[in-house]
Amino acid sequence: MAENGYAEVELIDEATNARAALIVTDLLGNVDKLESYETSRVTIAGYPATTASNLGNETDVLAAGRFQIELRGDSTKFDEAMRIDWLEEHRDTLDDLGDGSNLLDWLVPVIAVIAALLLLGLFWVSRGSSTRPSAASAK
Repeated sequence: MAENGYAEVELIDEATNARAALIVTDLLGNVDKLESYETSRVTIAGYPATTASNLGNETDVLAAGRFQIELRGDSTKFDEAMRIDWLEEHRDTLDDLGDGSNLLDWLVPVIAVIAALLLLGLFWVSRGSSTRPSAASAK
């Protein structure tokens, strides 16, 4: 499931059939939640961490200063140790959120489209098309 600033997928460990939800939330603008990470004394894979659930089945880290990465185990099989191991194993992916390297995946095509639109706009203006109203004819 994905929506603006939020994405969720299910993780399954095939060896143990343990299941967990991986949830990524953009906390930009959520000052209270961001402050809870600033005061955290716990780190996982070098990131500030919390155990947010009253049930003890959730482990969260804050990557890139704004992305909350949550792992919620739905059984005792995906316990805290397993959640911490998973986060540490995927540290490179968390680091990618912080260094912006994943931005190139979508930024390059967006820049290409913007450049094409600008070129089309310049071409349209330079041709002086008669179908486009001029400032003088609008009076």
